[in-house]
Amino acid sequence: MSRVEILHADTGVEDDHAIAAAPRPSLGKGEQPRSHAFALARLTTAGAPDPTFGGGSGTVTTDVGPGFGGDATDVALAADGKIVAAGSSGPTQFAVARWLPDGTPDPSFGSGGTVSTPILLESQARAVFAMPDGSVIAAGRALDDAGTGLFAVARYRPDGSLDPGFGAGGTVVTRFGSSSATGVGGGITPDGQLVVGGSYAADPTKSPVGIAAARYLLVNPPSNQAPPTVSGTGATGQPLTCAPGTWSGADAFDFLWLRDGVPIAGAITSTYVPLTTDIGTTLSCRVTAHNGGGSATATSAGVAVVVPPSTSNTQSTGVASGQTVNGAVPPSVVTSEPSNAFAFARVRVGAHQLRLGFDYPGRGTLDVLVTTRRSGASSARLRPGPRSVTVGKLHDSAESPQTRTLRVPLSHRAQTILARRGKLPIRLSLVYTPEGGQSSRQAREYTVRQLVRQ
Repeated sequence: MSRVEILHADTGVEDDHAIAAAPRPSLGKGEQPRSHAFALARLTTAGAPDPTFGGGSGTVTTDVGPGFGGDATDVALAADGKIVAAGSSGPTQFAVARWLPDGTPDPSFGSGGTVSTPILLESQARAVFAMPDGSVIAAGRALDDAGTGLFAVARYRPDGSLDPGFGAGGTVVTRFGSSSATGVGGGITPDGQLVVGGSYAADPTKSPVGIAAARYLLVNPPSNQAPPTVSGTGATGQPLTCAPGTWSGADAFDFLWLRDGVPIAGAITSTYVPLTTDIGTTLSCRVTAHNGGGSATATSAGVAVVVPPSTSNTQSTGVASGQTVNGAVPPSVVTSEPSNAFAFARVRVGAHQLRLGFDYPGRGTLDVLVTTRRSGASSARLRPGPRSVTVGKLHDSAESPQTRTLRVPLSHRAQTILARRGKLPIRLSLVYTPEGGQSSRQAREYTVRQLVRQ
C-alpha cells in the first residue's frame, strides 16, 4: 500500500474515512495480468471496507494503460471530494487517475478517468496534487537515453489534457548537472509554488549520496502588452487618472506616481492631483501587476505640470485628490501630499500566514489584526468582538516613506480550525497612524483554504 489520506466532511464525503492507493491489484492463482491497474480502497473508522464506495465492496480497480509492472504511488483528495492517484503505467510513463467520491472513474477526466504521459525514455510519478481550480499536478522522475535521472513534472487541466501553458506542452524536466536525481515527493507552498524533493547520486549506477530539491512556478508572472496611460491636462488642481494598460495574467494592480522619475510619498492610487510644487516637473504613473506567479511593472509616458488658465476670483492651489480647489483655500494650506494617505495593503493568503505588501506614505505605525468567528457565531460576525476570536496580529512602524513586506503568522488555533473544516473565513483589519495625525482604518474579508495533498 502506497499512501493513505484521511477524508473530512467539508470535502463532500463522510467524516474520518480513509482512502488507500495500492500499487496494483493482487492476482489470483494462475491468473495472468491483462493490463496495468490502480487499486483504491476506502475504510470506515472501524477499519472495515466502506459499503458506500466501489459499488458496496469498498474497493475499486481501474485500468490505467496497457502493460503491467507499474505502481500507484500517491493519492490526493480534491476540494469537491474527487480522488486522484498517480504512479506509472507500463512502467515507462506517468499515469494519473481520478474517481468520483463514490469510487466511479470520473468520465470528465482523460479517457474514462485516466491519462498516461510519456516523459523521456522512462518516467514515474511519485507525488500528486489536486489543485483548487480542478487541475492536477504530478511530479516524479524521468530517465534520459543515458540512464541519467531527472526531476519530472506534468500539469493537467481539469479535463485531463496537458496544460500547454506549463513548461513545454505541459511537462517540465529538471537536470542536476551530471548527477542522477530522483524526485520522490513535494508540496505546494502558501504562495502557490511547487517544491519537489528527492535524492541524487554522482554516478547513476550507485546509491544516492545527497538530497535534491527544485521549485517551480505554477503561474507565470503578469506580462504587459501595452503601457499604462495618463489622462488629464497636467494643470495644477486638475486630476490626472492612470489606466493600467493592457496585461495578460494580472489579478491585481498597484499604482505609484513619480515626479521626474522619483516616487511621490503617499501617491499610491490611480488618481493624482498636481500640486503647485509640481509645476515645471514631469509626472508619470508606475503600475505593478500581481498574480500567484509574481509581479511585473510598467510605467506611463510623462505629463508636464503647468499652471492652469486664470479665472476670476479663483486662486489655483495644489491639493491632494478629493479636496476642493477654490479661492477660499490659502495656497499654504495644502502644499504636499497628506501624510496619512493610505491604500489597502497587497495581500496574499496562505494556509499558515498572510503576506502583506504595504507602502508607508511617511513616518507612522501600522497595526494588523486577523479575526475569525467563534464556533456557533453567525456568518456575518467576523468583526472583532465577543463573537470573534483573534488568530493573528502584528505591529509595525516606519521612519520614512518606504515599501515593506510583512508576514502575519496564523495562530495554532487557526491551523486547528483549518485542518478540521478545510477552510477558515477571516477578517483582516489595518489601522495606519501617521506621526501627529489621525488613524485611518480599513478591513477586508478572505477565506483561507486548506491545501490539498499535504
